[in-house]
Amino acid sequence: MSPSVSGLDLNREVDRSAYTAQDMPRYPARVLASHVTMKALQFGSCLGCVAVPAWAILRKQPVGSVARVLFPASLLTGFAVSYGFTFKLFEDGKLDEAGVDDRAYRITKSAGQVKCDKYSFLGGLAGASTGVILGRGHRGAILAYACVGITAGVLLQVSQDLILPKLAEFEKP
Repeated sequence: MSPSVSGLDLNREVDRSAYTAQDMPRYPARVLASHVTMKALQFGSCLGCVAVPAWAILRKQPVGSVARVLFPASLLTGFAVSYGFTFKLFEDGKLDEAGVDDRAYRITKSAGQVKCDKYSFLGGLAGASTGVILGRGHRGAILAYACVGITAGVLLQVSQDLILPKLAEFEKP
């Protein structure tokens, strides 16, 4: 099945007259592709932030040398998992044109998704900037700090939307 038939054509513009919602994303496959990429970065970064210190402690190695190896590996794992799930949906026939349009619409309408992506993007930029300054431009430092920033953005969104409201319930008399 070719990408244009499956709905994954990145240049396919949605026919808004076919939907009742007039705020459908103009290019739904682009929305889905950017979402899958963002989730891959978020998953890989979070995985790396857990794996790097654990590996460094268990192996009694410096965190910096472990980070240079494990952060790229964790990001590759994130991409493999994220795009693997997407490929499975494609293979199961759930990503035809209507399926891609539906997913893109739901992604753009999910306030939590949008907020998490925004926070992790800004965290990644802040982390990469910190890596440039503190790591003296070393690529490994830039990547590691960017991953930490992405993870911080995810944790900030999760704490704001899931944890803090639950804690507020305990404070009520």
